[in-house]
Amino acid sequence: MNHKLNKEIQILVNRYKYGDFNEVLHKCSNLLKKNPKNDFLWNLTGLCFQRIGDHNKAIISFQNAIESNKKNISAKNNLGISYKAIKEYVKAEKIFKELLLENQNYINAIVNIGNLKKDTYYFDEAISFYQKALEIEENLPELHLNISNILQVKNEMD
Repeated sequence: MNHKLNKEIQILVNRYKYGDFNEVLHKCSNLLKKNPKNDFLWNLTGLCFQRIGDHNKAIISFQNAIESNKKNISAKNNLGISYKAIKEYVKAEKIFKELLLENQNYINAIVNIGNLKKDTYYFDEAISFYQKALEIEENLPELHLNISNILQVKNEMD
């Protein structure tokens, strides 16, 4: 990437962090016309669509990112998240498992498959994934909370 494009992307990342998703989408669209194989821009576009709740467009963007760079694990993970959001659980789980085959300690995929298992009521599997994630990274308080919530639900079901 050239210096000017890198600078423009950094500005877009900052705008994304401030929540200016529609502005970032507009500018990404313009930049992608000139750089149609830029996987980072496609991934950022997908993230913006995720944030505004348009997961179908997010999926297309993440697929374009992956097509542009097959090694973009962030885009693959984000694709799984969008599939999960539209309740395409089989597709989401397949993506997360593929990511874990590439790197069994990829924390994002471990947490995301745990979340998927929790959302689909496979509580024991969810806890197992959360515990694996906590073995890798202890400082994830939301996972302790998820485990606690699952145990409470399981206790109420008994």
